[in-house]
Amino acid sequence: MWFPTSRVLIAGDLCFIGVTPLAVNGLISGWIAAIDALIALQPAVVVPGHGPIGTGEDLGVLRDYFLAIQRVGRAAVAQNLSSQDALALLDTRPFAGWLESERNLINLERAMQEAAGEIHQMNLSAMPPSTRQP
Repeated sequence: MWFPTSRVLIAGDLCFIGVTPLAVNGLISGWIAAIDALIALQPAVVVPGHGPIGTGEDLGVLRDYFLAIQRVGRAAVAQNLSSQDALALLDTRPFAGWLESERNLINLERAMQEAAGEIHQMNLSAMPPSTRQP
């Protein structure tokens, strides 16, 4: 929810501040695109779904995290690395204080699946009308 006058963004589960995100669904590229859209709003205050209230700068840090995960995921697929071996390539220093760092492996596996073409963005508008919610 966006309040443009006060520049307050209630980002919900799209935003994690001080907590490692959990990308078990969707695409890493989709996370990056969504965060880019939130950054474009130039919020002064960000209310995340997880973690303390932050600022637009925190969205940039979150975007940097997903870009790093995406970069390592692509490199891992290109080098035919396991997710465990690829995890060693991830520079976690910028995110060292984040809670639940064990999620890095899950997020990296998701990035590797996307890089390998194993998962794709769904086009929900292409679904037959009978399968859509009213």
